[in-house]
Amino acid sequence: MKNIDLEVPLHKRAEISLKQAVTNLIAEHKRTAEPLVIWRNGKVEMADPHEVVGPDLPGSEAMPVEADSLEQSNPNS
Repeated sequence: MKNIDLEVPLHKRAEISLKQAVTNLIAEHKRTAEPLVIWRNGKVEMADPHEVVGPDLPGSEAMPVEADSLEQSNPNS
């Protein structure tokens, strides 16, 4: 894992770490050919890991995941 500058706000460091974890998870599922379980259109679905792209990270080849696959319901909204 890359070192994250401690001057970066905590919420940004958390976002960067989460994106790195998602990218690693997708890569692992591609290597093992196991489906990913994602949230899409209000439902849990199994997805081919070769059809899902990871979050956009500096210095990576990954592209953003569909927005609805990362959304979570917010009980405060």
